[in-house]
Amino acid sequence: LGAVMVAGDPPACDLTDLEPQHAVFDGRIALVGAKAERAGDALQVDLAWQALERAPADYTAFVHLIDAAGEIVAQHDQPPAGAGDPTRRWVPGETVRAAFTLRPPVGTELAGLRLRVGLYEPASGRQLPVGDAGEPYVILACS
Repeated sequence: LGAVMVAGDPPACDLTDLEPQHAVFDGRIALVGAKAERAGDALQVDLAWQALERAPADYTAFVHLIDAAGEIVAQHDQPPAGAGDPTRRWVPGETVRAAFTLRPPVGTELAGLRLRVGLYEPASGRQLPVGDAGEPYVILACS
């Protein structure tokens, strides 16, 4: 049968401390907010997502810290709202938020580095296209 939501508005989360984003993945899920902050030797990346349609699969999000050549300096993959809230359960209009912790090599300067964010199907590895361009990720500033 699947997940059922009884009455009321879809769940939402506070986005006031995030930079607004609008990247739509496969017409189903939008990245609506992001923030990256240095936390000691790590980079804490907060992402907010909104369901536009029901997802046919449980997607995994990836966050790559990349250099000017597009090489991965650090990465973290996890379900976009954490393991306890898979995308297949989201209802249209629901907004979720999760933190991704990246651990770049010690002494890495963030100047000139960017974040590459996307969604993929774990079973097939297929990355979801973004908007009309069809790129399988979005690039964000990391500071």
